[in-house]
Amino acid sequence: MTEETTMELIKRRMIGGELSENEIMKIINDISNKKLNDIEIAGFIFSQALRGMTNNEVLSMIKAMVETGKKISFENQIIYDKHSLGGVPGNKVTLLIVPIVAAYGLMIPKTSSRAITSPSGTADTMEVLAPVEFQAEEVISMVNKTKGLVVEADNDICPVDADIIGIEHYLGLNPESMMVSSILAKKIAMGINRLVIDVPVEGTKVGSMEDGQRISQRIVKIGKKIGLEIKAGLTYGGQPIGNNIGPTLEAQEAVESLKITHPDKTNSLIEKSTDLAGILFEMSGVEKGKGKSIAMDLLISGKALDKMKQIIEIQGGDPKILNEIPKSQHQETIECPRTGYVTQVDNSKLIKIARLAGAPEDKTAGIVIFGKRGDKIKKGSPLLKIYANNSKNLSKALDLALTSKPIKIEGMLLKQI
Repeated sequence: MTEETTMELIKRRMIGGELSENEIMKIINDISNKKLNDIEIAGFIFSQALRGMTNNEVLSMIKAMVETGKKISFENQIIYDKHSLGGVPGNKVTLLIVPIVAAYGLMIPKTSSRAITSPSGTADTMEVLAPVEFQAEEVISMVNKTKGLVVEADNDICPVDADIIGIEHYLGLNPESMMVSSILAKKIAMGINRLVIDVPVEGTKVGSMEDGQRISQRIVKIGKKIGLEIKAGLTYGGQPIGNNIGPTLEAQEAVESLKITHPDKTNSLIEKSTDLAGILFEMSGVEKGKGKSIAMDLLISGKALDKMKQIIEIQGGDPKILNEIPKSQHQETIECPRTGYVTQVDNSKLIKIARLAGAPEDKTAGIVIFGKRGDKIKKGSPLLKIYANNSKNLSKALDLALTSKPIKIEGMLLKQI
């Protein structure tokens, strides 16, 4: 019997045929070795979008993807990590979680990506404070000294993933099986042992709590089979985390949160960060229910801030930047048109406005919102502020903000009948 070609395997997957480990290995190797063109790779992505994949197929995909690149070893040390499924603007929690966890003494070499469709990826935000591009050997050396890092993912870690993601982005598709494979393959290649997954629900990639629970359970189950201990935290994704969107603005808000000295000064960014850090602490042996309070203590005591200074310095930055982060040249404030309550914050509209302002390429561009769902805002008070270095970008972003109305203000009486 003649061996099936890679395209024949993809066609078989499209009509629901399950692929073996060797067959998936053949497809991934052909992508990695540039033997498939973009249309053929798109076919492989479509086959998953149409038919999904079994857990066994996902396990085979993870193994194949890991084998295409470097693998990092931290010898016998337990390595912790955090990953978010994404989709929420302003989600700069990594810049709090890493110094909090590292200040406790756990090792967390966080590799992060740059923005593709959002106003800022974690690597873009961290780069405001320090360089983020390092080789694997440098990461190992640095994290042994500081316990924590926030760096850009090494291109030699699961390099085939970048080839697939590029086509996914063009197609506007990110099949669940591909997403899970991509996340877990990179964690295995990075030598991660214990992982907390942030699963934002509502208005994100995960549309409902039910979907979030199902995806979380699947990730935890697959992780167990490859030696990864995983806990998933379902979080609210219906509006931005914190108030700032865009690399410099998000870095500024993260730094301000690291500087708090009293638990009463908390906000959505701090709450989410300490919740997820607390889960990692409990995975390390802390009594269940006590992790969040330990995370908060490390934050308000200044230990997390001190650790962030060490991380910035070892990554080649100057900790003094924490005292004065540069701002954009142009700003424009939109005032609240009436006194009322915020009833809706549209993430997708805010993302478009921030990107029109120039983010993430212009690191100082972005937006700050002054109200979240349920907040009361008075007429004439600031509602949204746009930052840009280019006056044309500012004008475009302002026009979209005024016409699309990303923040909805209403009175308590919605309608009289």
